[in-house]
Amino acid sequence: MEKIYMPEKELFLSDKINFSEFFQLYSNSLKGTVNVCCKTLLKKLVIRRILNIEDSKYKELNKACSLVGLKPKPDNDKLVIPVEGFKSDFLAYEIPSNLHTLKSVNALRKRTNKDKVVLSKKLRYIGEKDLEDKIDRTEDKKYEEDMLQYQDYLLTVRVYLPAKHRSFLQAGDRSQRPRPLHVSQEFLVPGAITLDSLKDRIICQGDFQSIEGDVSAYPWTETRVRTMDVFKSGMFYIDNKFYIDKRYDSCKDYSAPILEWGKKKNIEFDGVEKMEETTFSQLNLRLGYPYVYVHLSNCEHLILFTDARLLHLEIFKYIVRIR
Repeated sequence: MEKIYMPEKELFLSDKINFSEFFQLYSNSLKGTVNVCCKTLLKKLVIRRILNIEDSKYKELNKACSLVGLKPKPDNDKLVIPVEGFKSDFLAYEIPSNLHTLKSVNALRKRTNKDKVVLSKKLRYIGEKDLEDKIDRTEDKKYEEDMLQYQDYLLTVRVYLPAKHRSFLQAGDRSQRPRPLHVSQEFLVPGAITLDSLKDRIICQGDFQSIEGDVSAYPWTETRVRTMDVFKSGMFYIDNKFYIDKRYDSCKDYSAPILEWGKKKNIEFDGVEKMEETTFSQLNLRLGYPYVYVHLSNCEHLILFTDARLLHLEIFKYIVRIR
């Protein structure tokens, strides 16, 4: 499909890369250099010598200067449901007024709330997107233990709000004009996890619709059965290949009608795989190229891989784990 939809000017696209092989070659080139643990120990010794402090004092100082102290605690852990189309904040953090390190973030938040309508029409990326890290599951510890410096890597993934494509417009009908795409979520994805982990963390307003039928007699009753609880099928289309969710008996194969259509149009696809058995390290990706995530039969989200970074000591250590 890249032959059909590849932009004429590939200014913002990378070549097709297998990042597992790419970073493995880089890691091999580092062999013979100063050991990472030696660098950490050397840094510790230098700081202790300059400040002339004992090891216990160094640990106390290191804990006091940790980045954890810069992150304000949330007032509550209530998840914000995307009633307006997406979650602008995963957790409602209140930024202290006297915290100068986040003054620019606070100003951005106030500006976004004040001019929300104007900004949504003129800017493609508005406000801030919080990386969700308030997840604690047993699988997290497994991935945390397996991730090694200069071996494992992180991919940055952007998920866009679903958009409708219209092949024609009626004259003077401004309401039917296509709107610019907006990012709804952004994740840091370890290369060792499977695609279904990302699928489970993508949130769409369509997933929270009630399917209980007529509720006019009790409109304020809390929704108990949502579309996401019943219709669990999903599919990624990446590098001309389909990755479908087969973890549940009720899951449908969204690729079947597309493959049948492709045969009629003489369009070749590279097959179908299970997303729960495919890791991101197995994929050949282009940074900046739009791929597709489909759920609820016809709700389509563009997903974009924007960055890839090898884990090392200087990287931000509070990694977002999406399982």
